[in-house]
Amino acid sequence: MPHPDSDSAGAVEAVLTTWLYGRLADAKSLNPVFCDEVARLLAVFVLRGGKRLRAFILLVGMARRGPIRRIPGCPVRP
Repeated sequence: MPHPDSDSAGAVEAVLTTWLYGRLADAKSLNPVFCDEVARLLAVFVLRGGKRLRAFILLVGMARRGPIRRIPGCPVRP
């Protein structure tokens, strides 16, 4: 994983990719059709989106989730 001090964009993308694919696995276990038709497309959209769009979606998702907590494997502290 890139170090956040030298490649912050790469570090965010690595953590985001890991997190999104983990959620896709959760979605597939609950509802494979939803995963294939909605969740997977959203994950691809977020990962391929522009720099500002990814950051905005990440911030909105974190705000909706509640208090910030440490993400396992993430080198950045909240």
